[in-house]
Order: sequence, then structure tokens, then C-alpha cells
Amino acid sequence: MNRALVAHRRGRLELALSSALAWLALSGLAPAGLVPASLALQGAAAGQVAPAAQEPVAPPSQPAAAPQAESGLNAIDNRKTIPSADAAQRQIKLRTLFEGALTDTENWQDHVETAGYRKMLTSIASLSAEDFAQLPIHDLDYAQAMADPDGQRGEYVRWRGLLGHIKAIKLDTPVFDMTDVYRGVVTDAAGENGVLFDLVEPPPRIKLRDDVVDVEGVLYRGLSYLNPKDQEIRAPYLIARVLRRVDTTALPRSTGSLDSFMLVLILVAGTFFVGRVAWYFLVQRKKPRASQLKPATIRQMFDERRAHTAGDSKSVPPK
Repeated sequence: MNRALVAHRRGRLELALSSALAWLALSGLAPAGLVPASLALQGAAAGQVAPAAQEPVAPPSQPAAAPQAESGLNAIDNRKTIPSADAAQRQIKLRTLFEGALTDTENWQDHVETAGYRKMLTSIASLSAEDFAQLPIHDLDYAQAMADPDGQRGEYVRWRGLLGHIKAIKLDTPVFDMTDVYRGVVTDAAGENGVLFDLVEPPPRIKLRDDVVDVEGVLYRGLSYLNPKDQEIRAPYLIARVLRRVDTTALPRSTGSLDSFMLVLILVAGTFFVGRVAWYFLVQRKKPRASQLKPATIRQMFDERRAHTAGDSKSVPPK
């Protein structure tokens, strides 16, 4: 079995154990010597030094204060208020998954290459297509990813839409034989709700803003950057393993407003056609047929001519 897949499953097990220990500690049910052991487990998974055993632990009635938002772009923080117990479990999750690769960046930063970013590229690129297909992939909750990115960070997600653009980006530091990633965005039909991604392999042939695609990977974090108009843009940011075109002919047909509009349009066109046919036959019935017209005889033509000549002679005044 692929080494990355084994590491992923081991990380999930460590996360479950660490979460249980953290809950016991915050509930006051864990023995005093058990809390440092759980913290040591977190540090070992993240490749960090565990905190000293004599470091005081905040009692459950006095949870640690939430981290303050940084200055600049990160000063605008739209994250939800998370209970202290959930926040502690999320920090354990971030330190445990992918050997701590999620911990050296924050949400709503711009693109930056860090050791954790390169470790994420290595982990995703080492997965074969078969191994990746066995992972628990679910549809990205876009609203939650924008309001609370940490709720899905480190999870394998899928996003479907239109490929807005994609281009090769050269890495500052190559990751083994990987010198480029393929950075793009997938949006909805209106060009909104975009999801940014870095793909670890060359993309297939796809028509921009035409073909429907699926992008699958790990939700790395929330990304913030400035567009050419100096406007801040925020979007979920994936480290992607798969980008593929969706066969829309196999998808179920929509029964939404578009189909209703087409039905109304067909009914209007049919009514117009029937009306035109009925009008044509009504007009033709009022016209006399050619067989009903009798040709004038020579006698009739002579009498009409003489009557016309006599009328003209009466209108001439006498001399």
C-alpha cells in the first residue's frame, strides 16, 4: 500500500486519540499526568518539540483567549466564534494532519511557499490515482469554507464548476522532480464562488469557461489576494490531485426554471403557428373561386361598349 496512504490513516488515528485526550483534559476528567502525554503526541505528529510537563494548563472554567487577527489583509476576519473545546480540538487536528504541514500558514494569506506547503505537495503527489480514489472525498461546503475554513482544513474535498483559467507556476524550490504546479480557479456558471487550486500534475485538455470539471484535493486554507483593481479577493484554496472533465451527457437533466422557460416558449410558438394557419383558411374562404367566375360573351361586351359611348355623347354640350 502507498506510504502516503498509510501515513494518512495513521494521522487519522492519532487525531482521534488526541481529540479524546483533549476533551478529557478540558472536562477535568483526565489524570494530571495524562495531559502532557497528549501534548507530546501532538508535537511528535507535527515534528515539533512537546511542551514541558510543568507548563500550567488553563482550567476548564478559564479557556484560553482566541487568537487575535493579524494586521493588513488578515485584519478582516470572517471566521465564526468557536467554543474553546472545539478550538482546542481543531488545533490538535491541524498539528496532526500531514505531519504538521498545515500549521505554518494562516487563513487569508496570499500565496506563499513554506516548508508546510512543499510537504503538502509531496504528500498529494505521492498518491497514485488508485490510492486517491479510495480516500474519503466529499463535496466542499463552500459557505462554511468561506466563513470558517478551519472546519474543513485538511479534508479531501471536491468542487464542480467551470474552469476559469489555469497556468503553470514555477516553484521557488523544486519538490523532488516537481518544478511547476498548475494554478487555476473553478467557478460557477456566473463566474462567482471560485475555488483556487494548485494541481500537482499537468492538466488534461479542457475548454476554458465551457467544459464542466471536477477538482479534487485537500482544502489547504483560505486564500486572500489583491486583483488588478486592488480589490481583496478571498476563496478556498486546494492542493489538488485530480482535475477532470465531467461527462455532462450522463448527468440527470435539470427540471428547473430553464426547462420551464423553454416549455412556455414552445407553447407560444405553437399557438402562433396555429393562429396563422386558421387566419389563412378564413381569408381564402372569403375569396371567390376561379370556377365561379363566368367569362363575358361578345354580346355583353358590345352592349357595355355602346352604353359607355352613349353616355359620353350625352355629356357633350350642343353648339
